[in-house]
Order: sequence, then structure tokens, then C-alpha cells
Amino acid sequence: MNTLLNSSSGSKKYIFKDGVLDPSYPLSNGFTIRNNMIYTNNAGGTDWIINTNVEQNTILNVKLICTADAGSSGNEAYCSVNYGGNIGVIRFQGNDEINKPLKMGVYAMTTATRIIIYMYTYGNAMAIQEMWLESY
Repeated sequence: MNTLLNSSSGSKKYIFKDGVLDPSYPLSNGFTIRNNMIYTNNAGGTDWIINTNVEQNTILNVKLICTADAGSSGNEAYCSVNYGGNIGVIRFQGNDEINKPLKMGVYAMTTATRIIIYMYTYGNAMAIQEMWLESY
């Protein structure tokens, strides 16, 4: 049975996959690639601002994982993405989140001139595993 969930006719363009960052998306000073993932350099909140032009009706997908305890109850780790007139937020609950990946997709309602990724974590434990654009 073919459903809308598995019948995408769009194309994927990876920004980050298997530890490799597309060179047209420079990594901010607040982030480092290690163990094939993008981590913040410090605990707390860190911005990654990417100046780029991305067409309307494109989805930015971000897959995150916590490799260590990333927060405490009521003060969980989270990532927000501001992109194409939309904001998406994904949260790790602050306990028992280790090695449980979460993914979010943010739809560009307008042409995007930049992507803002904000990550808040304890002990640099939350990381981006993959990031890609899908167009339809």
C-alpha cells in the first residue's frame, strides 16, 4: 500500500551526513564535529546561523541524539530551528534520553535567506546526527 508517508517524489540534499558537512554550509565557531556528529563546544545555549538561499516549499530535516545525559527533569535539552517563516522545536525530556534519536522537519513557507539552529544542552551531550533539505 502506497501512502503519503512513503511516496515522496522530492529530492534530498544532505547538509550533514556520516560526519561530513557540505562545505557550502560553514560550521559556526560554537560547534565541533566529533564522532561523526555535530556537538556544541560548551554547555548551555549555542546558535548556528547559516546564511543561504533555500526555496519556498522545502523542508529542513534535523535528526538529533543525546549521547550522554543532556539535562534534568524540567530543564531538558532542546533544539529549535528558525527557517523560512517557521520555527520548529524538539525536546529531550531530561531523563532516559540517551541513544534515542528524535527528528524534526521544518517547512519553509517563504524563501529562506538563512537557517538559525539553537541548541541547549548540558555537558555537550546532544548532537546532530544528520541534516538535510527535501524539496517537493
